[in-house]
Amino acid sequence: MKRLTAEEPQDNFETMMNYVYSKDGWAYIRHDGVHEDVPLTQWARRQCAARGCADEDLPGDTPEEIDEALCGCMMDCPDCPIALAYCFASQAVHLRDRLKRYEDTGLEPEEINSVIEENKQLKKLAQAEKEGRLWMLAVLPQGRPGGQRNGVYVIEDGEIYDDYVVGVYIGVDSNGELRCGYETYDGSDFYDADIGKTAFLTREEAETAQKKMEEIEGCCDA
Repeated sequence: MKRLTAEEPQDNFETMMNYVYSKDGWAYIRHDGVHEDVPLTQWARRQCAARGCADEDLPGDTPEEIDEALCGCMMDCPDCPIALAYCFASQAVHLRDRLKRYEDTGLEPEEINSVIEENKQLKKLAQAEKEGRLWMLAVLPQGRPGGQRNGVYVIEDGEIYDDYVVGVYIGVDSNGELRCGYETYDGSDFYDADIGKTAFLTREEAETAQKKMEEIEGCCDA
């Protein structure tokens, strides 16, 4: 799909779609019939003066003063053509900026919809995590032994035992803290906090921990 936003319009349609644009936080008109790249606030002030606004009713000189005055005109004189034109152009600039950000991603509309849905799901997951409803399981349970993907290695009494997880539960421990527990085939259940201490997901990690335990015990015996 051809994009609508362009920094350098090449034809009449592109020029019309990009006739007002933002720069340095302000709206600009691509051409006012005499000059190029004209600040919208300055164009509007000249139009006010040309249409006979009294000196005391003219907007100020700075962009901030002009913007504030024209926004006030929209509220007090909704039939003022200059205030209406300023409003329309400002709206177009904000919408163009938002559209440009989407088009700069290079995504097609259906892809953008997919990203939006994924973002909604991420927000739900973030909220669930914030509320303590989201848990990331270190290992999935399996129905039969032999699956190395879900194998665990538990250290008991200095020995490493191969095991596998058959169930997962979430509950409150004796201290009132919410914990995630893993039930193993051989009954060597452990909590998520035990992973990396007495329960390991690879034999290498378990063997490294076992050696450290032996070194500590050796130091104590000495």
